Amino acid sequence: MLRALRRITTSTMSKDSRKSRTPDSKQSKITAFFVKTPPTKPPRSLRLSPCKQPVSAADASTSGWKHSLANQDDSTAEPPRKVAHTLEKIDVHENLTPEDVDATQVERETARPGGILHVQGYAKAEVATEDVTPVASTSVPTAEQRQHIHENYMRALLIRTSRTNPVVPETVGASWFEVLHEEFKKPYFQKLSQFVTEERERKVVYPPAHQVFAWTEHFPIQETKVVILGQDPYHGPGQAHGLSFSVPNGVVPPRSLVNIYQELAKEYPGIVLPKGGNLTGWVRQGVLLLNACLTVRAGEANSHAGHGWEEFTDAVIMWLNEHLTGVVFLLWGRNAQMKGVKINPKRHHVLKAAHPSPLSATKFFGCGHFTQTNELLLKQGKHPIDWSDL
Repeated sequence: MLRALRRITTSTMSKDSRKSRTPDSKQSKITAFFVKTPPTKPPRSLRLSPCKQPVSAADASTSGWKHSLANQDDSTAEPPRKVAHTLEKIDVHENLTPEDVDATQVERETARPGGILHVQGYAKAEVATEDVTPVASTSVPTAEQRQHIHENYMRALLIRTSRTNPVVPETVGASWFEVLHEEFKKPYFQKLSQFVTEERERKVVYPPAHQVFAWTEHFPIQETKVVILGQDPYHGPGQAHGLSFSVPNGVVPPRSLVNIYQELAKEYPGIVLPKGGNLTGWVRQGVLLLNACLTVRAGEANSHAGHGWEEFTDAVIMWLNEHLTGVVFLLWGRNAQMKGVKINPKRHHVLKAAHPSPLSATKFFGCGHFTQTNELLLKQGKHPIDWSDL
């Protein structure tokens, strides 16, 4: 009897125990397991600054976005955690401020681990994998930081201008763009840009589009020492490369440049003249080789005159006239002399001569402009031009 009673009691207790294991208790154990055992590899996120909603790198690759700061509640302390950044739509035609582009230019829609998130706009986001703790910065930027922010802003503005205005390449010198970027917004330049774009679609135009502003790429505008004005680019195949009177390496010098060399040899008898006609060596020393018109149709001299280039290059000369002193202007020919009529002779040095083309070269020879230029520079305490750097 006693053995039978024990078996019945044990069986009853076992059934009660099994009934007490409800689905709720199983779920609690599973939840507790994952709470105590977090993922060993944190998910990737975009790190810029604190925000409310995380954004994955894949979601952030959508084109046309910029970053937007979200308020962060600092009332309670948190351990280091992953932070992401929300993105909002940006209109590439809106006015930018330096704060909009505080983190350098951006290009297209690609996210690169550990690098810059490229989007079509002007913002930066870094793909982060490490833990970061958001810290509110109240410090005032240093002069160096402000300069860096300003440079990033101007670079982003140049990229946007180049995308909306095909005539302006991204290779324009930074200091030149900062001075001239307002000109690119004016109605006359918009019409000029449309004209040149249509010309390139129908005709052959010189120089190549990326070399139209080559005269801005070699020195800052503030370091201009000498200006040699030309009329328009050479209209023969392969001759024009964005510098007045100059031709690329391997191209036979045109007659005007040959006459310039002859005058140079008379003024400096020991100079060794090159077989080519690339004057980039002069440009690197602060010699601005500027044409009145910056483009031309193949085989048709002055074919782009009267469409706006003259007004633009007038703006370049006027800035030099008003903001610098002691610049030596070499005005060869009637057109160059007419263009330089507003140059202040009390602030600058203006040397005039006939154009070096074969039609008027006899009046050009003997002008002595190369030696006179160096004498004027030396009187100002400036380095003379090494005209033999050819």
